[in-house]
Amino acid sequence: MNFFTVNQLATRWHVHPITIRRYIREGKLKAKKIGGSIRISKKAAQDMANTISPFPRRSAPPHLSHRPHRRAFSDTDPLWRFKGLGFSQEAI
Repeated sequence: MNFFTVNQLATRWHVHPITIRRYIREGKLKAKKIGGSIRISKKAAQDMANTISPFPRRSAPPHLSHRPHRRAFSDTDPLWRFKGLGFSQEAI
């Protein structure tokens, strides 16, 4: 029977080794301790791979319609009166 180490399986699944150890601790992935190191059987890895999604589910990105309403900037906006206040032609 073929076995994977924690690091081998983490590399294969593109996850951190701590994630593999967490799966083992939570009972989601069956493993055995052989000679002081943790080994995961090929069958256990295949069973786990069939039950998990390859990508974590994330919430949908916010749409533009969900953003707070912003007032349009127009020619009559009071901020225009600040235009040029800090500008000076004279040398200091």
